[in-house]
Amino acid sequence: MKEDQAEVADIKEDGSFFKKILDWESLPNGVFLLPLIVWGIFRTLRSGTLWTLSTSNPALTFGGFFGFPKTEAYDLLPPESYPTTVLIKPGTSFEETLAKIKGVGLEYPFVVKPDGGMVGLLVRVIEEEAELRRYHELVQADWMAQAMVPYNTEVGVFYVRHPDEEKGQIVGFNQKVPLSVIGDGVTTVGELVKKDEQTAAFEAEIFDKQEKNWNVVPAKGEFYQLIFTGNRKNGARLVERHDEVDDELLALFDRFSHYKDGIFYGRYDVKCESLESLKKGEKYAILEFNAVHSGYGHLYHCGKSSSEVYKEIHRLWNVLYDICTAHHKKGAPYMPFFKGWKFIFDSLRTFKKLSKWEKEL
Repeated sequence: MKEDQAEVADIKEDGSFFKKILDWESLPNGVFLLPLIVWGIFRTLRSGTLWTLSTSNPALTFGGFFGFPKTEAYDLLPPESYPTTVLIKPGTSFEETLAKIKGVGLEYPFVVKPDGGMVGLLVRVIEEEAELRRYHELVQADWMAQAMVPYNTEVGVFYVRHPDEEKGQIVGFNQKVPLSVIGDGVTTVGELVKKDEQTAAFEAEIFDKQEKNWNVVPAKGEFYQLIFTGNRKNGARLVERHDEVDDELLALFDRFSHYKDGIFYGRYDVKCESLESLKKGEKYAILEFNAVHSGYGHLYHCGKSSSEVYKEIHRLWNVLYDICTAHHKKGAPYMPFFKGWKFIFDSLRTFKKLSKWEKEL
């Protein structure tokens, strides 16, 4: 982890344009993927529509593209595979919201997040009624309350399955290591953050999330997660674990895919007690399913060159287009032209609102 930081520091210090280009992980996705995006547009137009991707996962709005309702994916999964969840609509009174949350058995602390959430925006742990009221008043979009998952191991499982095949493939498997500290029974959260090179680099963001717990002393050996979302932008490290993929793990995700025959392409974000328990189908919970817009977490932080990453993403996009075309041949309609544009503009407007509320909360 510290070696990675030193590498990035060397690049910044050197200031070499070519080194920055070679360090593909530091580039914005839109810049790095531009050549593939151009190729993807031409590949899309060959199907006679701009919205080829809308048939990738036909049971999901726009195939599960940027901003789709995440509760749609839960409806395709076995109820016991994801945390207890309740959807709250804008305009629901606070009293009714409390009743809905209590009605499904949720108790503090629990998690809240937008149903059409993106890049971890507005994901919060709610510990008391005052925090819930603040969230309820600010977030005027569909959001969900969800039970906390009591496991510390988080993984991303990128799964693909052609509709003509029974078995799918796990093409990417990575473990997420969020910003966290290990308690020693003496030192406060704030002091632990300042002592570690990686967490110290995110001190301002961590303090914003952990202000009320800044002087709490975690127990000796306690894993204390500092930022709840395990995103790279929040300092999380992604560790490739594809060597752990086996028939047992694939069988579990094939079962999810076939439960309502609705999942064909995307990344499962899962928390589990351990990789061994996950393979056995025990002590795990699916946090969410990110479909056609999923990031390729398994390609980061593992020393892959730009050419290797381009080659792998190009391969996966070809798989994606083959899945879309096969579904269309089986009768899945592409999203109508104007409806597709409306979905994209609505998603962008939602993203703008979520970003604004994120700063205010």
